[in-house]
Amino acid sequence: LLRSGMLPTQLKAMFALCLLGMGGQDHVALNCLEKAIHSTELESWSEENSTFTKKYPSDERRWIIFQESLIAPVNKLSLLASVADMIQNDVKNDFWIPRLLDIFRHFLKDLDKNHGVDKILSGRCEVTRNNAVKLLYAVTELIISNAKSDLISSIETGIDEDKVAQQVVTDIVYAFKIIVRFEEVFWNPNESDWSLPNSSMKTLKLLSSALSALVQASSSGIANNLVQSIKNAFANSCHVMSIICRADSDTLDGLFGWTSSNEEYASEIWESFPLVSEWQLPFHKHISLKTFNLCVASCVSSFSGWEPNEFHLDSLRSRDNGNIFGISISGPSVAGFLSSYITDEIGSQWRMVNSILQNLESVEYERNLSRRMNAEWYQKVKDNLKKKGSEKNTIACFGEHDALRILLSFSNLCLIAAKHSEEDQKDGFMRLSMSVLLPLTQFSIDKKVWDSEIGTRVINDQNESRVRYYLDENSQWMGPTKQSDNKMPPSTRKRRQQKSQNIFVRQLKPSKIVRVSTSALLEEWNKGAPVREDCTASESATLSMKKLDDSMKNLTKSRTVCSLE
Repeated sequence: LLRSGMLPTQLKAMFALCLLGMGGQDHVALNCLEKAIHSTELESWSEENSTFTKKYPSDERRWIIFQESLIAPVNKLSLLASVADMIQNDVKNDFWIPRLLDIFRHFLKDLDKNHGVDKILSGRCEVTRNNAVKLLYAVTELIISNAKSDLISSIETGIDEDKVAQQVVTDIVYAFKIIVRFEEVFWNPNESDWSLPNSSMKTLKLLSSALSALVQASSSGIANNLVQSIKNAFANSCHVMSIICRADSDTLDGLFGWTSSNEEYASEIWESFPLVSEWQLPFHKHISLKTFNLCVASCVSSFSGWEPNEFHLDSLRSRDNGNIFGISISGPSVAGFLSSYITDEIGSQWRMVNSILQNLESVEYERNLSRRMNAEWYQKVKDNLKKKGSEKNTIACFGEHDALRILLSFSNLCLIAAKHSEEDQKDGFMRLSMSVLLPLTQFSIDKKVWDSEIGTRVINDQNESRVRYYLDENSQWMGPTKQSDNKMPPSTRKRRQQKSQNIFVRQLKPSKIVRVSTSALLEEWNKGAPVREDCTASESATLSMKKLDDSMKNLTKSRTVCSLE
């Protein structure tokens, strides 16, 4: 029946899926898939309502969606969603990526003729909506993978570099437009504790890869038509930055025009350090604030870089990834450590800045970074991380490192555009780049490079005393933290009522209990910051008792042996 072409279209579509799953017959599989997608016998998508309307926990909900997808009729959207599942972690065969991408893009274009994608995403059918999300992610991932593949091939062969670079920029811009249009699909941080779901962290990886390819393509081309494409890509990059930095889109207005309030700084802002910050518009400030918070999150495990407000000790939350506290607040602003990739890229971009702004004094980034890395505090934190076996991903667990790469690529793109722009536009690009570079530089070298207040909110004697008091010798924060879900512990009222009804019920001891010795409490009492000379014996005892009380509260929150230690 298969050879004679007598099989129903739905079975042919399933046969294509089987061939793709087995591998080794990709050409035949793509032929069958293409015929099924172009067939008029298959529906594009199903408008049937979901069979369940109750609200279920996320794990149970995913299981129910999986059950429904098994019994749902095959349509073009469900077919391509299944293909997307297959290639999610296995985009290896470069030769069939362009053809598969054509199939996906052709279907997405037909589906969206009458705003079909918007109707699906706002509809009630869980299965169809889930399939549409898979399709959007697959199209975006294939576009970026294909662009990177073409770019690498062009660089290696040296054939049609300008033409390929032009196409790469066009494709990346199309991917950006998908992400910006369907922002609610690609970007949805949990506002209760500012954690990121896996889908949003996947978006960060896609953006990091896309901007990296865009910078690489832009660096190779100097032709006028490519410069114009780069500036178009830059405009779309700004919209992406406004999403992840929580900046309103209207703050993009006026990025390339001086207002009456800052005209006087136009000629002198790029001369000597520390630089002034009055030139920053709301969009610049959002970028700088997000850059700073992401830096802190790469060193402090109980802080999320997606918090909307600037880092403060009161914003620390209890999380499962430990309580590493790898920053210093004893300088002019908060300082810490960054990965070698980030610091190397910062140094490279400062060299590019000096070639563009020749009147700007050198920040001497490498020398200041070396001085910082040799500091006693820095060495102690690094040694503690090695002893603990902590890696950067166990500290920053919500994609903060990918986000820093995104911001650095955006800064690099701005520098490339500034290099090929006239004076009236060059300064606009430089301000955007500096909004990323300055907070990164100040954080990594612990030296004041601009007069912005970003990074100084926590700098005061009271907070410095708190850090000395609650930070142990292993660079772990032993002070109070908020629960990650912002909820109070479950009430024990019901259990107490049951106990009062029958006082003769035998009270069972917990099966697992850890006894805390008096000597351990005494050691905790004596541990901490040295007592100030102006502190009385009563005040010293009060501070010690408060620390002991906070330590015992943290002990009750422990759920694992690691957190208990």
